[in-house]
Amino acid sequence: MHSRETIDAYYRLLATRDRPGLLALLSEDIKIACYGPPGLLPWVGEFAGHTGFEAFFAVLAEHVEIVNVERLSVIADEHKVAVQCVGTWRIKANGRPVDGHMVNVFGVAGDRITRYEVYADTAAFAAAMQP
Repeated sequence: MHSRETIDAYYRLLATRDRPGLLALLSEDIKIACYGPPGLLPWVGEFAGHTGFEAFFAVLAEHVEIVNVERLSVIADEHKVAVQCVGTWRIKANGRPVDGHMVNVFGVAGDRITRYEVYADTAAFAAAMQP
C-alpha cells in the first residue's frame, strides 16, 4: 500500500470509528504529537503506542465534537503525508463552534502509520473553551 492509500484508509476508518481497523493501521510504537503551548488544551502533548493513540482521542472526544472536516490538499511521498483540513468543531462544555484549519502530518513505513502530528489553531480552540 502506498503512503497516501494508507492515510486515505485511516480517514475512512476514523469516520466510521472502526477502532480495530484503526489500530491495525498503526505501528505498535506510533508517536502522536499535538502541538501547542503546554497546558493550553487538554489534548496538547505527546502520546505513544496504541494506548497513547486511544488516550489522545479519548481526551479529544471528551471536549470536542467534530461537526465537519474536509481535506483540502494532500502532499505525499513514500514515508510522509501532509493533509491540510478545514472544518468546524463544537466545544462540548459550552456549545461554541470552532472554525479553522488544521494540518495533520503522518509518518508511514510500509502500510503502517508510525507518527501522527497535529498542527491546529490552538488559540481558536482555547478561546472557544473559555467559560
